[in-house]
Amino acid sequence: MAPNGGSGESGKEGDNKNSSSSSLMLGLLEEFTKIYSDRLQRVEETAIKCDQKQYLENKVRVLESWIRDLGEQNAVLVVTVEELEREAADRVALLEDRLSKMATTTRESCVSLRDHQIQVSSLVTDKIGLEKKAQGLGEKVLTLERRTLGLKEENANLQSDLNNLIQVISRARQTGQWEVDDLTFSCVTPEQVFGPVLSSSRRSSQSLKESQRDYLHQIFEDHLRKDNSSLASSFSNLQDADSAYGGRGSEKDLIIMKLRADLRSLQSTHEETNRQLLERDKHIADLQTQLTETHHELALSQAEVSTVNQTLKEVRHHNRHENVEITRKDEVIRHLLSKQSVYKKDCMKGSVPMLCDLDNVITGENNVEAQLSENIDVLASRLAELEEECQQLRIQHTALQDTHALCTPTINMLQEQLNRSHQTQVELRTVLTAEVAQRHDQLVALGDELKEQEQKHHETLMQLQLKTEVIKELRKEIRDIKERQMMVDDKNALTPMKDGVYSGIKETISAETQTDKILSNKNEESSRGSPNGFYSTISPSSQISKLENELAEKSVLLRELQSHLAASRQELHLKDETLHKLEKKLDSSRREGNQRGGRMQYLTGQLTSLQLEVGRTHGQAEQLRRQVEKKAELIEKLEVENSSLTHQLNEKSATLERFQTEIVKTSTELERKRKEVSEQKMTI
Repeated sequence: MAPNGGSGESGKEGDNKNSSSSSLMLGLLEEFTKIYSDRLQRVEETAIKCDQKQYLENKVRVLESWIRDLGEQNAVLVVTVEELEREAADRVALLEDRLSKMATTTRESCVSLRDHQIQVSSLVTDKIGLEKKAQGLGEKVLTLERRTLGLKEENANLQSDLNNLIQVISRARQTGQWEVDDLTFSCVTPEQVFGPVLSSSRRSSQSLKESQRDYLHQIFEDHLRKDNSSLASSFSNLQDADSAYGGRGSEKDLIIMKLRADLRSLQSTHEETNRQLLERDKHIADLQTQLTETHHELALSQAEVSTVNQTLKEVRHHNRHENVEITRKDEVIRHLLSKQSVYKKDCMKGSVPMLCDLDNVITGENNVEAQLSENIDVLASRLAELEEECQQLRIQHTALQDTHALCTPTINMLQEQLNRSHQTQVELRTVLTAEVAQRHDQLVALGDELKEQEQKHHETLMQLQLKTEVIKELRKEIRDIKERQMMVDDKNALTPMKDGVYSGIKETISAETQTDKILSNKNEESSRGSPNGFYSTISPSSQISKLENELAEKSVLLRELQSHLAASRQELHLKDETLHKLEKKLDSSRREGNQRGGRMQYLTGQLTSLQLEVGRTHGQAEQLRRQVEKKAELIEKLEVENSSLTHQLNEKSATLERFQTEIVKTSTELERKRKEVSEQKMTI
């Protein structure tokens, strides 16, 4: 409401300014005409004191100055008309360009609004369908709840009937009679339980009581069996209903969660950003097409400007022609003035030539007046055309304001989309930074683990080297022991018994199980022989067995270490592959983030350029509005000047009429004087 009030106040101020300027112009014109009227009145007042010739000279001089001032005013009017035509042509071209741009922007905004409406309608239809599904599921849940309530009530009734039957049975055991007067059954009738023999069961005969008791006991057992089976089935149905109800409830919860997930996915930022990117691409393509169209329209407007320039040249040529006519009229006036001077000289010679000259002067002034009236008509028609053009400019200005009012919501929507895109970009950046930090932490952890594995690998290699050295030393010791054994065997080869022992020792080296027996036999035989040889044979064999056992253990440990080393190498290879994959993913995510950031920067630049262009269009529309107001003021001034010129022409016509009356008076006086002269001649 505030802008409208400000525009109304500015309009009132413009009207007050226009009225004040028009009143000033009218006052100036009135003063101008008053000055000339005062001069003419002074000339008429001095006509009594001076002679007729001096009176006519003064009057013609005043009229000449008046006509000169009118010619200057006509020249000023022509110049102002040319400036108005030029400004009007420029503003018309600018307005057409802006109108085309605003039409294209409104078309794009309408297309985008239609797309948004289609998307909103599709979302509304999806929402309605999901609400219908939820309503159907709610109805199913209500029906299941009713069924469960009915089953629970039936279960309670059956339980009460079962308690009543147990009470009847306990009474029958105690009293031997079926008493069901104070008991009420809900689902079972007494005829179904006891049958039609209930009345006869109350008789006093013992045989009938016993037979009925057996019969009823059997029937009661059958009914109990049926009731138990029905209760079991009802309990199973109830459990099935409860499970179905729970399943349906879980299904409902799952559907609701799925719907919420779908809504969240519909409102997700990634899809919105992609859609915004596509819309921005379309918008940029449309802007490019609009640029081509504007270039084409500029070419057309340049052609129109050339035509307008041609028309302006023609108008200038016409104005030059009018200026030539005015100069010619000035020459005529000068000629008349010269004739007037000649008339002043020849005034005393005769009255007839003076009257002819006066008639010529009057006819010349009448011609000048007719030409001036024609020029005024042309200027009035031109002013009418300019008024029509100004009216068209006002209409175009109002249309531009309407289009601007239509485009403002689209501009606001684009600004909101830009804000949302900025927000999504910030969220994406935060997510990407968090992911990059997480991947960096993973890389650091993997690097630390890789260093630990390398350190372990180095330690295992050092252990393997040490173990290989130990194994080499052990093999060397075994080789030395074998040489010593060979030497001992060579020394003990004197007897065939020692040869058998030497062969037994070789067999013990090949097989560990036989070595103990052979060594024991060897120890016994060597005890018979020499004690030194026994000592020498026991120590190398025990050392050999120990060394072989250590060698077997070290070989097993070496195989385990080799398998562990292979597994660690394989694990390191897998970790290297995962690290390489993570690095690739990190690089791709960085590239994608950089691409999205560049894209968003490009789109923000495009949007800022569009906003700047919209601001420029606003400024140009404001300038056009001001120029239209200025032109309206100029038109009003021209109208005032035109009215003043018409007023002056009317006064001039009145003065010319006075001149004609005075000329008639002078002609009558000349005739009278001529008659007097002729009469005097006749008297003479």
